[in-house]
Amino acid sequence: MNVILEYLYRDAGNNKIWGEALFPNKSNLSRYDLLKMIREKLIDGEFFIAEKAGLTPLYFEKYDAELDHGWHEFFDIKPSAGKFRSCEKDIMQFIENLQELD
Repeated sequence: MNVILEYLYRDAGNNKIWGEALFPNKSNLSRYDLLKMIREKLIDGEFFIAEKAGLTPLYFEKYDAELDHGWHEFFDIKPSAGKFRSCEKDIMQFIENLQELD
């Protein structure tokens, strides 16, 4: 089962930009197990810094460092039948990147 990780960025005005990342799931872990593993590594169970986790950051054109921040919010993970190029990272590599954020 391949997976889609859904995440978003909220700016200081609570405006949102949504993003998705497609991952192979070579370990064939269940959605439940992946959700548990990911949430254990997130800041307060829901936040991460996209660049450090290896995901494309989702910022608005006008970024105000005094009001905005670098945190992105994990939303969900769901199965996907999408095809992947051979260079795509596995979902476990994303989880390992989250571990390094501690």
